[in-house]
Amino acid sequence: MKAYKKTPFEKLCIRVFTSVLIVTTLVSMGFGTFATKYNRDIQTINNEIAQLEGDIDSLTINKQELTSFDRISDVATGKGYTYQNDAVATNVGSSLDENQ
Repeated sequence: MKAYKKTPFEKLCIRVFTSVLIVTTLVSMGFGTFATKYNRDIQTINNEIAQLEGDIDSLTINKQELTSFDRISDVATGKGYTYQNDAVATNVGSSLDENQ
């Protein structure tokens, strides 16, 4: 029995198919590696953002503590100043009573 002999067209098709398969595999692996690196970079940036947000929250709390009335009063008293609350105005009565 004779062995089947492939035509030149069949040989070309096999070569093209094999080449496309190899290139597709390599490109897929390249994109996978790129995606992994990209995801790692995103995770690193998100961790840095979370850390910075924590620092901002901490600084905001410290600022609120330092600018509280009690703290300012203690510092002023320590420096020999006194605090008078003359800036607070109160409204006794209403404007409706004045019109009648």
